[in-house]
Amino acid sequence: MSSSDDPAQIFDQLFPSGLFRPEILEAIAPEGWEASPLARGFESSPPGKSSILSALLPWRKPNQPSSRADPQRECAELVAAGLWHVFAEHEVVGPDGEKIDLGSWRGVAEEIADWLNRSLGDDRYQYTRFYMGQANLTRHRVDLAPVFRLIFARFRQLEMDWQYDMPRLDVVTLGEPDEHTVRMKADLDAADRRARQNARDVPAPSIVKAFQEVFGRLPAGWPPEV
Repeated sequence: MSSSDDPAQIFDQLFPSGLFRPEILEAIAPEGWEASPLARGFESSPPGKSSILSALLPWRKPNQPSSRADPQRECAELVAAGLWHVFAEHEVVGPDGEKIDLGSWRGVAEEIADWLNRSLGDDRYQYTRFYMGQANLTRHRVDLAPVFRLIFARFRQLEMDWQYDMPRLDVVTLGEPDEHTVRMKADLDAADRRARQNARDVPAPSIVKAFQEVFGRLPAGWPPEV
């Protein structure tokens, strides 16, 4: 693999048999899917907690019988969501030491959706599934640590690496910034410094802990510099 490979080739090398496989389910939920906390990522929101995004996802009721669920599909979608977090929000480094850039957050989601669709031979997945939907909602509903450990284990097998990238907001201007824009940028810079300091004062996020468990060290970029 080289950093010039296209996204589908990279995903294929990470998961040669695809994601819709029983061994993937066994890897992240050895206790069985219905007994796994990860299955809660597909349960419907509590009454009164409905949202626009809920309409995008195939939520099922809590404790829904497995005969009405599709554990292999749900498992595959969680791993795809994990791939989005790993590739879109942070930096991936290929075996050649070069960073692998799959594009914008939306672009990564589109590549993942296209890859899954090719493996299934249909077009059931759209980029919103991972960019606006499942990827963002599941991390607030369940701990994706088993998913991240699986992905990073595949990284290690392929001699790939990963770097934590602290998210931040910035201001994009056309031409000379006005006084309001300058103040806004200063406020965002101050907020970024506070966020970085806060990150150093709390336990590492699940994705960082998963990387450390697999690689035996912290990723570059963690803890974030202030």
